[in-house]
Amino acid sequence: MTDRQKAFIHEYTVDFIGAQAAIRAGYSKKTANRIADQLLHREDIRSEINKIIRSNLSKLDEAGLRLLRTIEHAAHFDMRRIVDWNDDGITIHDSENLDPLDAMMISEVQVTPGKYGPTKSIKCVSKEKAWDIMAKFSKLIDVDTSTDTQEEKMSREDRQERIASLIAKRGN
Repeated sequence: MTDRQKAFIHEYTVDFIGAQAAIRAGYSKKTANRIADQLLHREDIRSEINKIIRSNLSKLDEAGLRLLRTIEHAAHFDMRRIVDWNDDGITIHDSENLDPLDAMMISEVQVTPGKYGPTKSIKCVSKEKAWDIMAKFSKLIDVDTSTDTQEEKMSREDRQERIASLIAKRGN
């Protein structure tokens, strides 16, 4: 295995984006996608990636688990836990009574005075981004040879179960 291939392995385990890992490892931008695909199809490369991943997972500390639980919560977050809405408008639940993890899902609350009374809006963290992170994390557990379609192959339920099982294993 060459030094550049070893660098690719290390870089790939940073963000699991094959083309970017190839570029950071010193491969050409023009050929990065092709090289990443070729490298990720090699058994020796996949084996080394899996060794690093398993080592990193075994080092997951309480802060890492908390972060993972927060991301999982964001992915499955239900707005009805913090707001009620109907034809008359939106009612935001009292912030003092929110579950701390639910409160963390709120990224912005805005009250704007208006001619007919205040207008309220609330923004929450991106479920899509949380799912993207979870998909990448699930890729940590079972590296596939494809560079871009692992997220598409795994259903949301499968990702949820895989991450929940990891959290449960680490929690014991």
